[in-house]
Amino acid sequence: MTRVVYISNGESSQVNRLSKSMRMNRRDPFTGRKSCTKEARHLYIFFTEGSCTEQIYLNELKTDKRVKQNIKLEVLNRGKGLSGRANPNTMLLDIIEFMAEVSKIPKNDNSRISQYYNDLCAGNAPLSRLEVTIQGLRKLTDKYPNILSEDKNGIKQQLYSISLISTYDPLYDKICLIIDRDKCSFTEDQFDEVIEKCSEYGFELGISNPCFEFFLLMHLSNLDSIDKKCLIENAKENKKTFTQILLEKYTLEISGSQYKKEKYNASEFISKIDIGIQNINNYETVNERLKNSVGSSVFRIIETILDLG
Repeated sequence: MTRVVYISNGESSQVNRLSKSMRMNRRDPFTGRKSCTKEARHLYIFFTEGSCTEQIYLNELKTDKRVKQNIKLEVLNRGKGLSGRANPNTMLLDIIEFMAEVSKIPKNDNSRISQYYNDLCAGNAPLSRLEVTIQGLRKLTDKYPNILSEDKNGIKQQLYSISLISTYDPLYDKICLIIDRDKCSFTEDQFDEVIEKCSEYGFELGISNPCFEFFLLMHLSNLDSIDKKCLIENAKENKKTFTQILLEKYTLEISGSQYKKEKYNASEFISKIDIGIQNINNYETVNERLKNSVGSSVFRIIETILDLG
């Protein structure tokens, strides 16, 4: 995606056009899910601000036995060339544009995208088939340059993301954004706009203030001995934030393992999800109030996904 379309308040009707278009193009190349039935599986599609810490946790959550039987979780990158963009506001607008672009793809091209994805995943596909796939991909990248590229390392993820988003049905499914309340790159006006846009488009929004590592800390401790002012300021020391230092300390003391942003044992945290849900009750969980208060609303999304009875 080479540009971002900024959507004004006067264009709220676009969500209705987007929803209608996606329902018309609806198909599921991976699970065979039938639409418009009470038994349909609900798809929760997660987009994250960070590309490591949050995705490690969510990809592990996908495999948890407590995920409700009628719910399927997927974690997607934001699309072609979009990782690392400035703040959650641009992240949201990127996702809206990506979904709008996908909704324009005709059914026959969606079928090709699904087939090419399966061809690339097949380890024993004949060479002649792969040559046809490569030629077809070149045509598609020329036809849809905003959402497809010839990046060898990312093409499979791009194809999968398009195929998955093409099955999205707002009547049954959820788009979930997981973001941090980073005051350095996320202004108050942008914060308000993200909440407004997510409400307009029916997206679920999980915010952690100051950051996702605070959300992880809740699995280990209620932090009642820690000054909330220190948490919300989240100052850096030797290139590590206050919450990162705390998380490394508590992870080692409680689990006997090491925490690193790009590599940690997410299953240890998820096994303590009940503790996290209990601990977060001591903090803020309402998105509007997370602008200036320590807390996280991510647990509220997870509670709808897991069978915690």
